[in-house]
Amino acid sequence: MTRIHSSALSGAVLGMLVTLSPAISQAAQPVDSSAVQTQPQPVDPTAVQLQPLQQNGITYLSGGIGLDESTAMKQIRGGYNLRMTFATGPQDQYLPVDKVMIQQPNGQSVLTLNDVGPYLYVQLPPGQYTVVSTSNGQEKRQNVAVDSSGAKSVVFHWAQAPGLEPVAPVAAQTTKPVEASAVKLQPQQVDPTAVQLQPQQQNGIAYLSGGIGLDESTAMKQIHGGYNLRMTFATGPEGQYLPVDNVAIQKTNGQSVLSLSDVGPYLYVRLPADQYTVVSTSNGHEKRQNVAVNDNGAKSVVFHWPQEP
Repeated sequence: MTRIHSSALSGAVLGMLVTLSPAISQAAQPVDSSAVQTQPQPVDPTAVQLQPLQQNGITYLSGGIGLDESTAMKQIRGGYNLRMTFATGPQDQYLPVDKVMIQQPNGQSVLTLNDVGPYLYVQLPPGQYTVVSTSNGQEKRQNVAVDSSGAKSVVFHWAQAPGLEPVAPVAAQTTKPVEASAVKLQPQQVDPTAVQLQPQQQNGIAYLSGGIGLDESTAMKQIHGGYNLRMTFATGPEGQYLPVDNVAIQKTNGQSVLSLSDVGPYLYVRLPADQYTVVSTSNGHEKRQNVAVNDNGAKSVVFHWPQEP
């Protein structure tokens, strides 16, 4: 039976801090993380059992089970232009899958792997591909165009965990209504210092990107108060969270304020009051929204693709 790991893609989107510098040409620099109580520690990839492999001349990396391994994969993902995530259920739990095949349009197999995920990174030559992912006999397919414009991020999602037996219902006559006020929900706190989140700056603009996994998304919620533009990226009828390829924020005159790659599924930004256009791109599919940032409170924006790009 397929294992399910309880790192989940979940959350909401929240606020911002930091005064902005007018410089528009700076490279991204870390912000003093003590301002948001995060002290992320990089993971040494050599200490984690991750081994890039080759098949048919194609380099790939599979893994991501556990915080250290998933963090190490994020740190070394830059060498791969197709990045896949496998998930299941309403909370998008990470799901290692039984088989992944990548094929060319003529049906020729490029890569065939067993026991994959929950992340799979592949370096492919430019071209059109079909990716077929199978878990407990349930197959998912997506077409992907790989080109020189940047890495492609793809999420394979099963509505419910493949192969799991449903839970038997409780007998109705034995249940009694519960007064909602009597139920005390105590959300679990996450130690932000144990989560790999690092506030950054570009052109004097402070931002924070992340939210992959339950711990990371929870940590972002705990430190959201310093940001006044909060973005979520999602796809499909169930709104599964989706890391995207590029996000650009521009002023109304077209001047670039922020330009980021490999973003999300949450992006929090601290902007000066003004009118902006946000352009988000996933696998070549572009979404635009106009946003008015002012002193009345944080703005929440959702970018949604009807189906996985």
